Amino acid sequence: HRITAAMMFSVGYDEVTSDQRRVGKTLRHGVNYSAGPKVLGQWLKISQGEAKKYLRQFHNTTPQLSVWHQKIKRQLEKDRTLVTPMGRKRVFMERWADPLFRSAYAFIPQSTIGDLLNLALTTFYNTHNVPDMGIAMQLHDAIYIWCKEDEAPYWGSQLAKAMHIPIKMDYRDLYICVDFKLGKDW
Repeated sequence: HRITAAMMFSVGYDEVTSDQRRVGKTLRHGVNYSAGPKVLGQWLKISQGEAKKYLRQFHNTTPQLSVWHQKIKRQLEKDRTLVTPMGRKRVFMERWADPLFRSAYAFIPQSTIGDLLNLALTTFYNTHNVPDMGIAMQLHDAIYIWCKEDEAPYWGSQLAKAMHIPIKMDYRDLYICVDFKLGKDW
């Protein structure tokens, strides 16, 4: 989201403000799933005119997104079936309209992240099932663990290793970047 904001606002990665990151994150998620200026304006609590401006900035910095959306639509036209890089398959039987497309655009990224987290969690648990550390939960796009405070950097690095899973896309291995936060509670 910070990279999206840096591109949109033409600032360095380290110069992105928390508000710019929030805008970048909202646009990344919203545009990925075809949100328009009205919805984005409501989410960001800005006017539709300002949301349109942000949308233009976003599309100017990410022209391949509309190409990807068209690729998804072409695949749906063939057999209404999409398959994630990890092999999860879904047939889309809804009426041919925007809600179908939004659902289809969401399927591959959301399912891929879910599958990646499940694989990482299983690997992490099977490798590191020890009494001084535990897995609290997986929630949306995060894994929560508990451990002694002084061991947090070690366990964070072990979890990062478990999450370093190649995802095959277009004959390339891609890796999802992960980051960690420490806190007294989740």
